[in-house]
Amino acid sequence: MRANFLFIFCGSDCDLRRRQVVIKNIRICIDGVNENYYIVVVSV
Repeated sequence: MRANFLFIFCGSDCDLRRRQVVIKNIRICIDGVNENYYIVVVSV
């Protein structure tokens, strides 16, 4: 069974203005202005 899960907190997907750390299928985005962060988890 293949499924895609997307959990987003404090924003949408990463863009070029935000720093991001990718660990396996977990992407942690950091907004450098407000220091907000959100986690995008993609499981395939």
